[in-house]
Amino acid sequence: MLILVFFGTIRQGELGLYLTQKIYFSSLISWIYFIPIPGGRLIMFVMFINLFSFLFRKSLWKIKKIGILIVHSGALLLLIGGGLTAYFSSEGRMTIKEGEKSNYIQDYYDKEFSITSSDTTIVFNVKDNSINQSILIGDINFNIDVLSYFDNSNSFSRVDSTYKGYYRLNDIISKPSEKEFEMNNAAIIYKITGISNDIDGIYANTIFKSHTHSLDTDIGTILFSLRPKRTYVPFSIELIDFIEELHPGTTIAKSYSSEVMLHINDTSRRVVIEMNEPLRYNEYTFFQSSFNRQQNTEFSTFAVVKNYGKLFPYISSIMMCIGLLTHLLMMLTRRIKK
Repeated sequence: MLILVFFGTIRQGELGLYLTQKIYFSSLISWIYFIPIPGGRLIMFVMFINLFSFLFRKSLWKIKKIGILIVHSGALLLLIGGGLTAYFSSEGRMTIKEGEKSNYIQDYYDKEFSITSSDTTIVFNVKDNSINQSILIGDINFNIDVLSYFDNSNSFSRVDSTYKGYYRLNDIISKPSEKEFEMNNAAIIYKITGISNDIDGIYANTIFKSHTHSLDTDIGTILFSLRPKRTYVPFSIELIDFIEELHPGTTIAKSYSSEVMLHINDTSRRVVIEMNEPLRYNEYTFFQSSFNRQQNTEFSTFAVVKNYGKLFPYISSIMMCIGLLTHLLMMLTRRIKK
């Protein structure tokens, strides 16, 4: 584990936090140059098996060892919580315009490709370059073929009438990932056939410059979008008011908060989300992350964390403290009796 932490810390400057965590700590096997070593998850699994096996020792199940038993049970619970967090937790963001509401969370890293009409939305995994689907929207049956997907890209101005939309004026090439993975300008190149001669062709979207392309068809407008992966939730949050407090005599924010309305089925409740006072609902936690202003319109962004193992560190820490204290008191009692 120390070797893993050492090399992970060194490579973080080169790869960034996300890729370092994925390569070294979220894998079963990691590679240091050409040498394979156990990854973070494999090490945690071995530690879990070791602690779990230790509980079956007969010598441990005695009154005088009750403190040690509680300590090891707490450590085992901590590893279980870590496993739940590693495999089932998620994080993302929710950006809401003042006066509007949202019921979906955007992933920081994963992207999706969506095709949307007035009454239909179809979503694809953008990393599946083999996508070649026949799409039926209304009375229009057309084919979408994903030619390329780049985690990060560069765009260069050009004019090529053989392509359509943004791709006609800009060439797109792949580039190495940024250290901050969420700063990657993901791009997708796709081919549309079967709508009409004027519309059929090869298009491209990028996550920052041209994430949505609209096509006017006989049944209305169809939107083709490259966007962060969305996770829809069974409630919605409405931004009532964004409040910013500045340092006196400056334009630097001292603190900021959001007054929101949490809508759950037919009920609603008003909540204020501040920088150190998040909103907790079910397994979700909403933190005030950032804000933005565009043409006198305010947007508030919340970092959203879903973590099934969030209570395990607290419970296991209490158990280990109780176990250590119990063991200490029993040791002192035996010494006093002697």
